[in-house]
Amino acid sequence: MLDIPTLSISVESPLAGGVRELISRAAGGDGDALDDLVAPNAALLVARVEGRPVGCIALVDHLRFGEARRLYVDPDARGNGIGAALVAALESAARDIGLRVLTATPGAGHMSPDRLAGYGYRLAETVRGRSGVLVEKRL
Repeated sequence: MLDIPTLSISVESPLAGGVRELISRAAGGDGDALDDLVAPNAALLVARVEGRPVGCIALVDHLRFGEARRLYVDPDARGNGIGAALVAALESAARDIGLRVLTATPGAGHMSPDRLAGYGYRLAETVRGRSGVLVEKRL
């Protein structure tokens, strides 16, 4: 576990130093993981501790709603509230651009249904043309 005296969260390029590797770990080594993060409607929020990237989450703006993707915290930094800080920063960024609903597709780890429920996300009433389980949070 890390001591977290200097946590900072900012929007960064997924191609920035150290960030590409963080995204690759978040995606389990998926080489295509960057594709959806370099789109003009996507913003990547990166958490850094003393300059080292330790977590990330992406916001994709679909105009009428936002989508949270790629929530990940480095195993050495877990247990320090970084995931919750990233989700809070994502929700603030979504509000700042006028979004009133955020969605996420639950998966394993940080995007598990239980973890997302802890952040206030609930099963979506409509899936908006997507297959699978979708959760949403009204901002």
